[in-house]
Amino acid sequence: MIHAFVVIWSGLAYSAIALGQGTVEVGGETVYFARYLSTGW
Repeated sequence: MIHAFVVIWSGLAYSAIALGQGTVEVGGETVYFARYLSTGW
């Protein structure tokens, strides 16, 4: 069951990036923080 959750969570994070969300400007650079939401498992 947890495996399905991980796949869904990652898919949502990458979908957010594709839709222009999950990013922040730091020092003139774009950081895609949504990409790192699944780290720490």
